[in-house]
Amino acid sequence: AKHNPTQAVNLSEYKSCMLASLRGVLPKVWDSDYEVAWNWFWGNVERKLKATMGSPLEWEVALQRLFSSLSEEQMFQIRKSIYEHFFAA
Repeated sequence: AKHNPTQAVNLSEYKSCMLASLRGVLPKVWDSDYEVAWNWFWGNVERKLKATMGSPLEWEVALQRLFSSLSEEQMFQIRKSIYEHFFAA
């Protein structure tokens, strides 16, 4: 879904939901090291997002062009790679 530029984005609320979800998905391995690492990671993501808010409209055409040039298999491999990189424990 596209973000409505007139509506404020609550990134700290997203962070709370994201961390709660990760704790729920990874209960056996989640520990204070994961918590510190994901807080650090989200702090960097949040800083980058705030710096680029509004710019995605400029990038949307290029991104649509890229995605439309990929096959379903390529899109699946991209999604699989992202999932494995960020969520496989």
